[in-house]
Amino acid sequence: MNFRKTALITLTLIVSILGSLIPVSAEINNLSGTEGFPPEIHVFKDGKVSAQGVKVLQIAGNTLFARFIWENAFLRLTIKTDSNTKLTRRLGGALSFSDITAGDWLVIEGNLEQGADSFSIKATSIKDISIFTEDEVRVSGTITETIGGGSTLKAQTNEKGLIEINNDGNTVITKGSLTMRPVDIRAGDTLVYAKGVYDTSKKILKSRTVEVYINKTTFLPRNFKGTLKEVRGASLPTTLIISAEGKDYTVKLSSKTAILRANRSSALLARFVVGDTIRFWGNITEEDLNVVDNVEIIRNINL
Repeated sequence: MNFRKTALITLTLIVSILGSLIPVSAEINNLSGTEGFPPEIHVFKDGKVSAQGVKVLQIAGNTLFARFIWENAFLRLTIKTDSNTKLTRRLGGALSFSDITAGDWLVIEGNLEQGADSFSIKATSIKDISIFTEDEVRVSGTITETIGGGSTLKAQTNEKGLIEINNDGNTVITKGSLTMRPVDIRAGDTLVYAKGVYDTSKKILKSRTVEVYINKTTFLPRNFKGTLKEVRGASLPTTLIISAEGKDYTVKLSSKTAILRANRSSALLARFVVGDTIRFWGNITEEDLNVVDNVEIIRNINL
């Protein structure tokens, strides 16, 4: 059969179907979710069906009960799926059947079911155009805000503009060679990359991995000044807890660390008390950003 005759049969079937459509209120039909995929349905001479503007009403097992909606009218559809049905998201990523929910809009292809007493389709492919997520999206940029102890980040990214990054207990966060907690991320940190599932409609990335840039000069020896919070031993070697630069550092003193007064004369560690102002020289360790090691000199400014 030539193309013109095939098109005529298709058009005749469409007119027949639309003639049987049941009127329903526009409020129920709200077609805003079909943007980019306006409602249309085709039934071909070999029984193949393609349709968009299909709204899911109910799900039972692997069967979808839906409506093809056209303006203020609808046609009830039963859509059957199996392990061979190809399921995709609006933007093309793979989809699990369990991700489809009532209210979603679909684009379907399939075949009319033989012997059915209703409009039943055995689907070969379903695109859920209500799911805007993309897998394995990678973004980079700058952290502009942290919320909820770093569980939510606002980031200005090079790829997606201003987005939200959601971290959970499964997110792997690193800073250089260090594994970090979400609470360790700070506004202003450079985001080397964050990777995960991105929702283009909400501009939210559910992250799987996050890497934050760390400047290697962070680990160079330097001078610190802070307030003594705890002394864990009166003789060397020992450790102190000192609050400096907005965080508590574990400061490791060795047997070679010089203990000094404010005037740089020798002092006894036993004279150090909580609340004293302390200066010390050492380096933050790459293994733990909360630890200062290789402390050569420690001075108590209150002595």
